[in-house]
Amino acid sequence: MSKNPCTFKGRFILCFTAILICFFLTGAVLYKTTDWIQSRMSRIVGIYDQASGVRALAGDLVSSYRYYAISGNLDEQAILLKTISELEEEANGLQAEVSDICYVRNIEDLGNMVSTILSQTREALAHHNTGTGKSAIEYYEELTYTEGLIDNFYDYVYRSIRQLSTYEQARINGEKRLMYVALFLNLIVVAGTIAVMLRWLDKMAGLSANMQLELERKQQKLEKADMEKLLRDSQIMALQA
Repeated sequence: MSKNPCTFKGRFILCFTAILICFFLTGAVLYKTTDWIQSRMSRIVGIYDQASGVRALAGDLVSSYRYYAISGNLDEQAILLKTISELEEEANGLQAEVSDICYVRNIEDLGNMVSTILSQTREALAHHNTGTGKSAIEYYEELTYTEGLIDNFYDYVYRSIRQLSTYEQARINGEKRLMYVALFLNLIVVAGTIAVMLRWLDKMAGLSANMQLELERKQQKLEKADMEKLLRDSQIMALQA
């Protein structure tokens, strides 16, 4: 009997620790899954923004070249070079983000169109620096034509991004289902642990009641023995008298 309290105490500590671990794991799963979902959705929104940025920068590139071709100003040239750098960086970032999820042909075609307009612009800049090649008007017409192709192609680009968004949403829904299953199993473990603890509490209560009855019986036996002793002493004293 003396070992039971320690045994039950150790079991309760173990069960309580298990419950804490389950709650910690539940919180960690919820936090990580929520963070993952938010990052994936933010990524899709970022892809939309990057695609819009590429489209806008292609138009800015043509405008910047026109201003530079007309004025020949070094400030306009600096703006043009900056636009070239931004367009190249944005197009490469868009392709990297999309290819990290899955291959999309329309995004690759857009990247090829952007490479074409960048090459045409650099060739036009070389013409202004060396005086060789086609005229500024011809370069401008080429840039305008390529920019128009890019602009018209964006219906296909946005359609592909919407399909990519649908694909990502399906992945997110799959992760949600796995999360719900994990949480359900976690709740089962917690409920089972609590049920075991309640069962042990019932056993403890039963043992405590049995111990109390045993003590009461022993107390009654002691009192009965004392009464019998007093009775025998009284009889002896009566006989002696």
